[in-house]
Amino acid sequence: MISPTDFIYNQLRPLFFSDDAETSHEKMVSTVEILLKFPGLIPFLSWQFREESTLLHTNLFGKRVKNPIGLAAGFDKDGRIFRALFALGFGFVEIGTVTPLPQSGNSRPRIFRLLEDRALVNRLGFNSLGMERMGRKLEHRNKEYFPENIEKINKFPEHYEKILSNMLGINIGKNRDTFLEKAREDYISVLSSLHEFADYFTINISSPNTEGLIRLQEKHMLQNLLESVCSWREKLDQKYPRETPLILKISPDLDDNDLQNFIGVIKEFPIQGVIATNTTLNRK
Repeated sequence: MISPTDFIYNQLRPLFFSDDAETSHEKMVSTVEILLKFPGLIPFLSWQFREESTLLHTNLFGKRVKNPIGLAAGFDKDGRIFRALFALGFGFVEIGTVTPLPQSGNSRPRIFRLLEDRALVNRLGFNSLGMERMGRKLEHRNKEYFPENIEKINKFPEHYEKILSNMLGINIGKNRDTFLEKAREDYISVLSSLHEFADYFTINISSPNTEGLIRLQEKHMLQNLLESVCSWREKLDQKYPRETPLILKISPDLDDNDLQNFIGVIKEFPIQGVIATNTTLNRK
């Protein structure tokens, strides 16, 4: 028996493949964004796709999520459809990469289909609307998730229990034109701007699609970066009482020596996790 998901995909696949990969993705995101304006979409998606099982409940950074399956950054770069993605059943969703200033990323074409592998090659390069526009988008999330009217929460406890279990991560990076020596200022800017909205932050220092970025994984550059970012995170957490996890996203192309240096550095700082891994340059 064919599943609803397979049926929908089989019906839409010819439409998706009628355009290049990036155009298809943009059409999908724009369509979902429009549909989100209709009040019934989120409840319908939750009813259709959500699988509930206490066996899948997972404690992640002190917060209980419905399941340990998350969606990586890069799919919903500008935080346009994460509410729908949660309704599809993801335990956590990571948006971004977000840069301080808007930037267009690499020139097109920059997403390539590998039909035989049923896969994609991504060379987007931190295309971002910037932290200010992202902040305005996420203000709505806070108003929905944390309504001031406690009676509203008491009236719909199951609804808000589900919402509060959704973990939103924000992946942050530097602008293309920012010199590596000043990269920490970019990361601190985005961290400060979006601090109140994130359940955790991912520090992206390993994308091969932004020239020179992977050098931030080198020992001394990484030490300087983490010293600044961790210190600033601590100040923000003290000012707005909370504990904000920091995650590092690393390259799969580090050799053994570089990897040992990387591990040695992150042990010096209060980093809560590592995402392994970012995009590889080795296609073997």
